[in-house]
Amino acid sequence: MQFGPDGKLYAGTGGIIEPGNLYEIDPSSGAATLVGPTGFGKISGLTLVGIDLSLEKSAAPDPAYINRDLTYTLVVKNNGPTAANNVFMTDTLPNSVLFVSASSSQGSCGQAAGVVTCNLGLLTNGSEVTIEIVVVPTILGDIDNTAIVTSDQLDFMPDNDVASKISTVELNKIYLPIVTRP
Repeated sequence: MQFGPDGKLYAGTGGIIEPGNLYEIDPSSGAATLVGPTGFGKISGLTLVGIDLSLEKSAAPDPAYINRDLTYTLVVKNNGPTAANNVFMTDTLPNSVLFVSASSSQGSCGQAAGVVTCNLGLLTNGSEVTIEIVVVPTILGDIDNTAIVTSDQLDFMPDNDVASKISTVELNKIYLPIVTRP
């Protein structure tokens, strides 16, 4: 098997495996037969090598409040079929927030010039890492925040490597007691 310059995985003679699909290769003719849309599996005794990282993002509270903590929770998953090496999550924070902290359940996170980078290292097949980023919104309205997960290996399904969250920032709610006079 070999990856060509076009990003497609070639197996056998003339058989092509497109990312996201599983083909069975006939070793005598080189013909590729679609088996299923899983993207992974055994082909003519060879195992596909690659990963499928995914990223999910949420924010709390919702809505967010100006000058109060807003926490982004990101979940990085390795859907396999092999371990993912040198996994990084990068989140470029909007200009309308102040960075407070970043932490992850594996690896380490840091922030420089409004960009949070987490070095997650090795993610085995089926594993996941949770990252929390705390910021403080400084303006009212909608803020859009996008993050991406990367590795030094081919990701068969790169469309799920990016996650965005739009948060609405409102004024703080203040509750005043009602005082009545006789």
